Amino acid sequence: MKATGLVILTLLTISVGTAGAATVDFAGTWVLNKAKSAGEIRGVGEMMVVAVDDRELTCDVNGDKARRSTFRLDGKKTTWQLESGTVIKRFTGELSVLQEGGALEVTRRVEYFGRVETAGSMIKKTVKLDRPEETSKAVWTLQDGGKELLVKTEDGTHLVFERQSKN
Repeated sequence: MKATGLVILTLLTISVGTAGAATVDFAGTWVLNKAKSAGEIRGVGEMMVVAVDDRELTCDVNGDKARRSTFRLDGKKTTWQLESGTVIKRFTGELSVLQEGGALEVTRRVEYFGRVETAGSMIKKTVKLDRPEETSKAVWTLQDGGKELLVKTEDGTHLVFERQSKN
């Protein structure tokens, strides 16, 4: 799978305090540095705003709350959906802490649904579309004293985001 969907919807950063792991501060506003990045960056959000509380982490792509992804800090699965016209993307995500809190692994699965009219009615129902589910993973690490966030995806894409501010 291309990194595009993965990065747009799972660039989730966090101040990790999960399961007694060391805490690394991934929260803040991050801007993509295309010159330092390599691989499939077409369609990747230019900026992300990451926030964290004691239960979850959220990431708003390009600061847009309608494109928010949410992950639980306790490692349990989280679900959310994004709608565009009649297409609905339902996401299931998990966050794992690696390297004693120095890295994160973000796993995301997406299923596709659509809204269709019920025979001769204005009522619409949701049906699963004939598209395969997609599963992807990315590993996040901080570099340069926390000024840069490196996101490595399964397809070999390396994305570098620069911290603009801490939240």
